[in-house]
Amino acid sequence: AELSRRSTIDRSDLVATVRETVTLSVVAADGGLDLVYQVDAPHQLRPQSWVGQRFPLHASASGKVLLATYDGERLERFLLEPLVRFTPSTITTAEALRSELERVRELRYAFVIDEEEEGLSGVATGIHGQTDELIGVLTVSGPTQRLDPHRGGHAVDHLLRAAGQIESVLRRGRE
Repeated sequence: AELSRRSTIDRSDLVATVRETVTLSVVAADGGLDLVYQVDAPHQLRPQSWVGQRFPLHASASGKVLLATYDGERLERFLLEPLVRFTPSTITTAEALRSELERVRELRYAFVIDEEEEGLSGVATGIHGQTDELIGVLTVSGPTQRLDPHRGGHAVDHLLRAAGQIESVLRRGRE
């Protein structure tokens, strides 16, 4: 609740800047991600409301951010289950997913194009607590025709900055 309350201004500013839908997910007690807040893009063509939903971790930008925090043992347990194919772009092999998660760790964000649903793209980054644990994920989503690799790359800078501002506010609030 505190994460949602303290980050409202940053997310609204982010939507105004990138002009796509922004969501906030928090790490739930069971280790999954609960989407708790959404600010819609100012376009008629935009993603539906996802509040209260969960996404497949291997096929969503927010899920890949979470998976990138897993240690080797936990990731191997996750990979015991088949990686469901949602579209032709979905990563369905353990080797490809491991490679993708390494990229997410290096870059500090995940970018997906048409992996969970054709025509939907997203870019996400983590929000970390005082001990650097992942506490939430900030995601920008939109139609692939608008949120292509070029515009997605533009959104990354703003997304990373907004996540950093949220982390800074959370840290100040606990001092």
